[in-house]
Amino acid sequence: MNTRAVVFGFFLVALLTLFTITKIYAQKILIVNNLKVERVIDGSTIELTTGAKVGYIGINIPRDKYFQATEANRQLVEGRTIRLEFDVEKKDRYGRILAYAYVGSIFVLYGN
Repeated sequence: MNTRAVVFGFFLVALLTLFTITKIYAQKILIVNNLKVERVIDGSTIELTTGAKVGYIGINIPRDKYFQATEANRQLVEGRTIRLEFDVEKKDRYGRILAYAYVGSIFVLYGN
């Protein structure tokens, strides 16, 4: 058997194994449960009891819907325990943590 082929095969298997382990590890650390919402800042931003500000991924509130969105967010999450799921981008240009938020089985983006 060709030595190069064996070394390449070993390298490929090691790389795939490392990728799989990294993916499993990343999935475990990208979900945080049981976080309490201290207050709603606006329609797409909350503050946790830890003091961290979280911006929802995928929500961009138009100016004419600002107050409606803020009130809807308040009714859905304020004072409640939520789960956050993180994506590739960890923070936005305002320093907010970026995440998808869930209240129980309700995905905050859609409210259903």
